[in-house]
Amino acid sequence: QAPWSLLFSRPSYYLDYPELTEVGSLVTQVSATDPDEGFNGKIFYFIRSQSEYFRINASSGEIFVKQQLKYQNSTGASSLNINRHSFIVTASDRAVKPLMSETTVIVNIVDSNDNPPELIRVEYLITGGNSSSTLDREKEEKISLKVLAKNTGSIRGADIDEVFVNITILDANDPPVFTQELYDVQVSEGLSPGGLVTFVSAEDSDSVPSWSRFSYSIAPEFDKNVFTINPKTGQVSVAAELDRETTPVYNLTVLAVDTGTPPATGSTTVIVNLEDINDNGPTLTTAYAEVMENQRAGTAVTTLTASDPDLPPNQGPFLYSLLNSGSANSYFSLSPAGTFSKRGRSRRFASSQVITVPFYYDDKK
Repeated sequence: QAPWSLLFSRPSYYLDYPELTEVGSLVTQVSATDPDEGFNGKIFYFIRSQSEYFRINASSGEIFVKQQLKYQNSTGASSLNINRHSFIVTASDRAVKPLMSETTVIVNIVDSNDNPPELIRVEYLITGGNSSSTLDREKEEKISLKVLAKNTGSIRGADIDEVFVNITILDANDPPVFTQELYDVQVSEGLSPGGLVTFVSAEDSDSVPSWSRFSYSIAPEFDKNVFTINPKTGQVSVAAELDRETTPVYNLTVLAVDTGTPPATGSTTVIVNLEDINDNGPTLTTAYAEVMENQRAGTAVTTLTASDPDLPPNQGPFLYSLLNSGSANSYFSLSPAGTFSKRGRSRRFASSQVITVPFYYDDKK
C-alpha cells in the first residue's frame, strides 16, 4: 500500500481557448506527483466523466481537442455558461489499493473573427449646423453638425437618436492667392530697361510658417528676357528694349511659390499693353511717275504717298516739300499734301528722259 499522498500541482485549471481550433490540438497539460517508489508511484490520468469535446493522454496528462469547438453567440451573463466547458480529471497510481486525486479543468471558448458583418439599415441625416460644400480652415476653422440617426426598419423602442458632432479643420498647405486674377496695364514702348511696369501682390494665410512664406517669379515660358520681377516685392520691371511695332502686347504669367514641401504655387496673369511713341519715320510708297511733254502749267503729275508703322497721331498726315537744289525745281512743284505738278515753263524733253526730283517729307511730329 502507498504510504504517501498523490496530489495535483494545482487544484483547478482555468484557461481561455480559441474557437475552431483543429481537432487533435493541445489544450493544456495537468500534472500530479506521487512520492512513492516503484509501481506505487506510477501515475495515470483519466477524465472521470466522458467529455464530448476533450480527451486526455493517460501517461502525460496532456489534454487534446476531440471535436471542433464553436463559440456560441448569446446575450447577457448566460453567454459565459454556453461557451464554458468544465470537467474533472482524476490521477491514480497503480497500487493494489490505489490512491487518487482530482482537479477541475475549465475551458472557456473565446470568439474569433469568423463572421462577416451584418448590415443594419440606419439612415443618417444632418439636421443643423454650419457646414459648406468645401472645407477651408482659413475661412472656417471649426464646424458643428447636428446628426440624426433614424432606423429605417421596424424595431421596438426608440428608433431615433441625435448627437452634435464638433469638427476641427486642420491646416493644409494652400497656394498663395493673388489680390487680382488679372493685371491689365499700359506702358510706353519708350520705357527704358529697369522702368516700372506694375506691382503684383499675393497673400498666404496658412498657419505653418514655411507654408506662408513665398516668392514671386515669372513663368519661364512667358517673356522672361523682356521683363523681370522682384521676388520679394512683386515689382515687375522692363528688362530689355520694347518695340510696339514688333510686339504690341505681352501676356505674362506671374507665380507665387511658397516654401512648403512640396511647394504650393499660385498664379495670376499680367497683360502689358505698349503705348505708341513716334519712333519711326515715314516710308515713301510712290517713287516713280511719268508726264507727257508740252503739258500745261499746273498739270498734276502724281500724288505722293507714304506709310508709317506708328499709330495715329504719329503716322500722319505727312508734309511734303521740294529741296532747294537741282534743276528739277524749275520744272516741277510739290504741294504740302504731296501733289506733284508741272510748272509754267514749257520744254521739249528728249525721249524717255528721267528727271530726279529731290524732296523732303515728314509726319508732322
